[in-house]
Amino acid sequence: MTRVPVKAGRRSGGLTAMGSGAISVGVNWKRLVVAIVLVVGVIQVYIVVTGADLSRIGLPELAYSAVLVFAGWVISVFRLMYIVESNYNDVNCSFKTYLKARFLGDLLAKITPSAIGGEPARALLISSESGLSIGTAYALAIYEVSYDVIYTCLLGLFFSMWYLPYSIPVILVSGFVVVSWPVFFRSVSRVASKFRANYVAVKLAKFAWFEKLFKHIEDFGKTYSEISSTMDLGSKLFTWILTVLIHCFWALAIAPFLYFQGRAMNPVLGLWTVFSAYSIMQAISMLPTPGGVGVAEYGLSLVLPPEVVVAYRIIYYFVPIASALFILAGELLK
Repeated sequence: MTRVPVKAGRRSGGLTAMGSGAISVGVNWKRLVVAIVLVVGVIQVYIVVTGADLSRIGLPELAYSAVLVFAGWVISVFRLMYIVESNYNDVNCSFKTYLKARFLGDLLAKITPSAIGGEPARALLISSESGLSIGTAYALAIYEVSYDVIYTCLLGLFFSMWYLPYSIPVILVSGFVVVSWPVFFRSVSRVASKFRANYVAVKLAKFAWFEKLFKHIEDFGKTYSEISSTMDLGSKLFTWILTVLIHCFWALAIAPFLYFQGRAMNPVLGLWTVFSAYSIMQAISMLPTPGGVGVAEYGLSLVLPPEVVVAYRIIYYFVPIASALFILAGELLK
């Protein structure tokens, strides 16, 4: 990788001469296959247990739903680009870089037992082509996903009140996340600074690997605190608008299955149904399972009929995976 100096843009904290250029993206294919088999297996068990009649789901509604899900992902690419380049205006990565970061990051999330498992891949791709340090790029990725987490958990908490007592797990998870998320990431910088003076940290400082790791943590904490506290109101408002649009598309992707079955002829009832189902699914999916396996089906089932749960789960899970594999195929052809 060619190493070049990077000039600081609007912000200078966390910038290092990491380098610029292409990055080789590897995928743990065995883990991907295992994750997909696990998800498909859980869906199959769900079909058997609930008696979901998939013959009622046709290709037109699957196609409409897939288009809406993909549209939401495209908007999320623009949001990632906006957050990075509005904070570091000397960073000028191509749209393709953000596209790869978005979809390959989600591919990692689908095979990782974590609610936000795709951020390391996004950070690595952005860092390699922008010159930002790994810690800084990771802070930007986490800051971006914080909008998704807070938005969906607040909505999930709200809609869960109408599905008690079965929604109690959703209320507990979403409530905990809403309270703990801002506090945890805002305190990283302060905790890291205190630990630096700790006896154990002083002893470990002689090891190069510790210094390198700690530098990444300090970069992350400093950058996250700077972004969250100094990003201007207009930028935050625009980011929230993009966030709402993303999740509106993903929620409305449920609507074709209800419309074609004649289950949501009342527009108000239809909107309530799709947004409550989607928000509850996202909130409970904060539990660390690969791709939300098991918990996503539970959340959707509180609101939707079994065949709609299965159809939407398949579309929402496999559209980004198919997009990521398409991007990987293009990289391999190069």
